[in-house]
Amino acid sequence: MKIKLLPIVLLIILTIAVLNNCTSNSSSEKENKSEIIKEAKVNIEKYRKTDFSIQINGLENSELNSLEVEVEQLTHDFLFGCIIFDLVSPNRQLDDEEKFKAQFKNLFNFAVFPFYWSGYEPEQGNTNQMKIAEVANWCLENGITCKGHPLVWTHTAGTPGWLSEYSTEESKKLLQKRVENIVFEFENQIEIWDVINEVIHTVNWDKAMAENNNGTDNRYTGSDLMAEKVAFIDSCFQWAHQANSDAELIINEFNIVANEKSRQEFHNVVKALLDGGTPISGLGIQAHEPNQGRYYYSPEQLWETFNTYKEFNLPMHLTELIPVSNGDSIVGGFKTGIWTEEIQAEFAEMIFTLGFGYPQIESINWWGFTDRNIWQENGGLVDENLEPKLVYIKLDQLINHDWKTIIKDLRPDKSGKVSFRGFKGNYKVLIKQDGKILKNEQLNYSDTESVKNILKVNLSE
Repeated sequence: MKIKLLPIVLLIILTIAVLNNCTSNSSSEKENKSEIIKEAKVNIEKYRKTDFSIQINGLENSELNSLEVEVEQLTHDFLFGCIIFDLVSPNRQLDDEEKFKAQFKNLFNFAVFPFYWSGYEPEQGNTNQMKIAEVANWCLENGITCKGHPLVWTHTAGTPGWLSEYSTEESKKLLQKRVENIVFEFENQIEIWDVINEVIHTVNWDKAMAENNNGTDNRYTGSDLMAEKVAFIDSCFQWAHQANSDAELIINEFNIVANEKSRQEFHNVVKALLDGGTPISGLGIQAHEPNQGRYYYSPEQLWETFNTYKEFNLPMHLTELIPVSNGDSIVGGFKTGIWTEEIQAEFAEMIFTLGFGYPQIESINWWGFTDRNIWQENGGLVDENLEPKLVYIKLDQLINHDWKTIIKDLRPDKSGKVSFRGFKGNYKVLIKQDGKILKNEQLNYSDTESVKNILKVNLSE
């Protein structure tokens, strides 16, 4: 009897051990998440804020005592953004465009425009330049920085069908002309460009042009001919840099957060380019793969990814973020369940906190504003009727409240100086006496080391 019971006892012991190990791993993961989030929040206070001062001149010390100073942050230095494809789409809906614009600019100071060659120039010589320029002007008038995506992509979205009428060498010359013309034409509107997209996963230009361009092959075939790719990538950056030497030029890649092999391969490509003098000024880290918005990253994966590229001392951009809220299963192993509005908002809060909390990250962009016109079902921030979803409300709380400085009762010292620490950006400054506004000024943030972010105000005038 004892012999028969032995396997059962061993099975029970093994099961308990496995459960204990799972519980231990789960507990460890939660502790790691907590520590990374804590580090990010400390970094936000340390790196996303700076010291400001207002020097009030022209009053006696006795008069200074009666002054009150209010500061209200008007803009963010950090770029919080989203694609604005809806406003330049052939399906543009003018009836509620003002509502769209109001909700967009309430949340974001950064807009990404589509420059996929197949869509931008579906017929040779017939481009979407005028429509994009119109919306870009609206963005600039409303303090929204513009970015173009992408100039070069060997996916079929980046190679219009009419290119098949040309030889490979001719098509490459047309590509060069496209890059140079677009960057030059939008020089005063678009200052940031994704120069080339997903290079470690797609084929090189010659192979793309050798294929029958029938729109059915997305050309994701791995990293073949990487040496040839590096030379081609360098050419693309040189063309863009020659067209506008002040533009910020980014290389953008996907599936590098969850996939360590791809992460390292992208690192190797960037290193080879920088060693060769390629004018790269930023790295794009796409946040929708694997599983197109269904993968729930762990904080460790994101932090390790950021750390991998830290050595290059280049600004990093967290791009193409599109977690869904459509009831699909969560994948990735860090969290289980389904993607609901609540989970979408929770994930967004974590991603934005980690991105804003990593010093080298300069921007975060969401990959679809409304569920009406979206790449992944229910990946938007507002629903089809432009009503805010929980994720919009969460980001509004973070961007416009938690990460924005408003101080209403500052007092000058005996020398007339008012000092405060606030999030980096521009501020409205009100100087009051007995409730009456004496001065309404603006204090503009500068990241130049020689500029001390001081506003001087003379009240004797």
